Amino acid sequence: MKSIPEFIEEFRKYLKDIEGLHRKGRIEQRRLESAKMKTFFSFIEKVIGLKPEEYSYDAFIVKSSKPDAVTGNVIVEFEDDLSLASEVKEAEAQLARYVNALYSTDPRRYWAIASDGIRFILYKPLIRDREVTLEKVDEIDILRDDPRKFYWFIYEYFFEERFHVELKPEGFVLRFGYESRVFRDAMGLLRSLWSRISDTEFAKTIFSEWSKYYTYVTGKEYKDVELFLRHTYLALLAKILAYIYLEEGVGARLGDIETLEKVITGEYFRNLGLEIFERDYFSWVVAVR
Repeated sequence: MKSIPEFIEEFRKYLKDIEGLHRKGRIEQRRLESAKMKTFFSFIEKVIGLKPEEYSYDAFIVKSSKPDAVTGNVIVEFEDDLSLASEVKEAEAQLARYVNALYSTDPRRYWAIASDGIRFILYKPLIRDREVTLEKVDEIDILRDDPRKFYWFIYEYFFEERFHVELKPEGFVLRFGYESRVFRDAMGLLRSLWSRISDTEFAKTIFSEWSKYYTYVTGKEYKDVELFLRHTYLALLAKILAYIYLEEGVGARLGDIETLEKVITGEYFRNLGLEIFERDYFSWVVAVR
């Protein structure tokens, strides 16, 4: 995968081309979804190296129609102009059908993306009793957003399993910060876990202790559950990153629940003679079963 500066250089060319197609469509009153899709994947081929055979899905048919592209577990549907609510709705209906059909033969976690080449709307499909609903989880507008956000959007949702890139500070923020997929998914899970124990004496005690400590440190009273959960996220992220660093060359085993619990409680580090993490307020997650 190209570096961010190289990506931005190619991005500027792509932006010029895709804006030209949008202008042409408006002037000539033509729908140019196919041209926009080809322009986008030509750009992707330049910055990633993905070949047409890796994302085309000509063999897949749903009632005489097929997804514009499927790569890995990501389904892409192109429309002409997603500034129109009617086209967003049309894309969502198509994506839901494709997810349902794909899931019936290959049940895995899919992502669905609607795009017009400028806007990219990401959905997490929810499947219950063979009914598919789409939950919107992210949106990129390349005319408005930082190109680096677009870089990580492509990396995370299209090709995360294929490529590994060195993280610099600004990239780390985009991958794990407030607007990242990791943060949103983790916070959703933490809110769900906390709701299961929030009425217990255990939860009330640790939240009260955290609140008192944070009030003492800042000089301002804090009783904000959302802030507590954000601190939990940061603490867990720090422990997991430290663990991965220490296990480099050995092989991280975070799929092992026992190992994960030892990382969260700090026991893993203490067993190595490293007094860097204690069993703090944010270890509460291991108590939720």
